[in-house]
Amino acid sequence: MKRKKLLLLLGSVCLALVLVVPFVGACAAPTAPAEAEAEYRWKLGSAEAEGGWGMIYGHWFEELIEERSGGRIEVTVYPKGTLGTGAHIAELCRNGVLEMSSTGPMSCGPFVTATNIFYLHYKMPGDFNQLLEILNKGEFFEVMKREYAEGGFELIDFTSSGFSAWTSNKPLRTLEDFKGLKFRVMMSPMLVAAFEAYGANPTPMDYGEVYSGLQMGVIEGQENPLNSIHYMAFYEVQDYITMSYHFPFINNLVANPEFMESLPEDIKEMFYEAHWETAVWSTTEWQEEFNAEMLALILEKRPAVTYYELTPEEREPFREAAKGVRPLFLTEEIGGKNAAEVLAAYEANIKRVVGE
Repeated sequence: MKRKKLLLLLGSVCLALVLVVPFVGACAAPTAPAEAEAEYRWKLGSAEAEGGWGMIYGHWFEELIEERSGGRIEVTVYPKGTLGTGAHIAELCRNGVLEMSSTGPMSCGPFVTATNIFYLHYKMPGDFNQLLEILNKGEFFEVMKREYAEGGFELIDFTSSGFSAWTSNKPLRTLEDFKGLKFRVMMSPMLVAAFEAYGANPTPMDYGEVYSGLQMGVIEGQENPLNSIHYMAFYEVQDYITMSYHFPFINNLVANPEFMESLPEDIKEMFYEAHWETAVWSTTEWQEEFNAEMLALILEKRPAVTYYELTPEEREPFREAAKGVRPLFLTEEIGGKNAAEVLAAYEANIKRVVGE
């Protein structure tokens, strides 16, 4: 299968205008019939910019579904900034303006409090095939489908764009290094509690404000996968990147329930198959290659950046500190009325897959 769209995304984005001018004359040859219009036109909103992980996920799905449907389906993928924040994109999907949205679970958080489960630190394995199994199979996925449905979404799948790394202007290798650090976090009480446990001063801030916040000193550090650190250019205003392996950044693909109900069975089957194939490809082999490429680009563009991976021994104090945050999820305000069931299913799936 040719991947022309994907290659265009990873390189320069070019726009060509093709003008078709029919020959008019007494002896003009008959024109070819126009290409049939698509029966289905879907809109997918992403919280990432063109070239970022979320947009490449969207375009890969777009190409798969358009090709396999023989042109019956046409998908338009909207990047970060065109439809508002991740929360706006999720709400547009919930309200039926968009058929699908691909964002971090926090964007669905106002309607699905159980998404806070993904911000528990040092729970997930480093094997992304195992991660896909934990998130998308077994009782945990069924429990989360119910939670999302109650919040007004049809959950399609969970994916990951890689482990989040810490960025800062000083080394972050010990709990002492975090003491008093103004550290940006997503707007999750779980993340606030986690970084408080590390000794930091966590500061919730919208993703689009992080660069200027770092530049002006409003915040002194932040966390994101390597691909986001590159595409949002955080490395321009941060001197250190620390791969801590504290949690993989999870993405959820959700759809509008009425949209899903309207699909005939053959289209619905094609929809699920294309999304799952995209999920596996994007979360496993491609994600790892992509993040490695992004790190190489960061270090090439700004050699002054120091990249460091915490050793297992260095991670242990953070792992122990993070354990104290677990009971917070069990409160109804944070984990929802079914928090205990969600956590039990999550931990049982990890044990089933990883064996720990």
